[in-house]
This record gives sequence, structure tokens and C-alpha cells, in this order.
Amino acid sequence: MTILFDNSFVNLPKSFYMRQAPVPVAAPRLVKFNHGLAAEIGVSAADLPVEVLAGNALPKGAAPLAAAYAGHQFGGFVPQCSAQLVSGANVVGNWSKTYALI
Repeated sequence: MTILFDNSFVNLPKSFYMRQAPVPVAAPRLVKFNHGLAAEIGVSAADLPVEVLAGNALPKGAAPLAAAYAGHQFGGFVPQCSAQLVSGANVVGNWSKTYALI
């Protein structure tokens, strides 16, 4: 199965994100798998082994990045908060709906 990634975020100005590979974790294990969501994006558990879900391996076509964001923090608006989340990419599912794999 080939996962259809929508890596359009990397077409934005560089101030919106930083390319960042996930940091591998030791001995990852699967706790829960959302089979309903997997069906919506056209994949199965076999297409997303625990190594991929944990960030120890990247599926073909993924473009991992850390996104910049703004928001309210400690009672005030912060125009650029630190980006600590690494996103695997956006995936195009059924009916061209896009999902973020994080």
C-alpha cells in the first residue's frame, strides 16, 4: 500500500516550519490503533507498523517537519510559540479529505 501524502506545508515560507526528523524511541509498542480512521485514509495496521507510528522509520513520501504556531500562552498572545511537535505529514484520505499524522 502506498500512502498518499500531501506535503503542501513545505511550500509555505520557511518561517512557518523547520524540516525536522523525529527522534527515534527505544522499544516502541502499539497501545491503540484507530482502525476506523485508518480505513478513512485507505490504510491498514500492516501499512503503519509501530516503527513508523513511533517515528523510528519514515514511510515513503513523508516530509516530517516542526510547525511554527502562534497562540495564547500564560495569559497573553505569543506571535510565535516554540514548535515542539514533529508531524509526519498530511495524508489524503477518502473524498480528498486531509488528515495530519502526528
